[in-house]
Amino acid sequence: MNFKQLLEKILDFDQNIRFAAIFDRYGVIREKVQRDGTSPMLDEYDTQNMLRGAANFWFHRKNIARKIGKGNYSMTVYDNLI
Repeated sequence: MNFKQLLEKILDFDQNIRFAAIFDRYGVIREKVQRDGTSPMLDEYDTQNMLRGAANFWFHRKNIARKIGKGNYSMTVYDNLI
């Protein structure tokens, strides 16, 4: 299965998911999908910055995993976005 197919399966999982992306450890988007009929909530610049921050946090979590255990996932909840 390629990245695009995986992201499409994620969109199919829940109708509330508007956007899905796979990014590398530097926060650079490798593949992304947007649900048809929706518009992005963030522009490309803000999306990229948000993903860079997420990648940076995971890098730091990985460095302390030996103390707290391996990270499985992380979720941030905003007023207008999860």
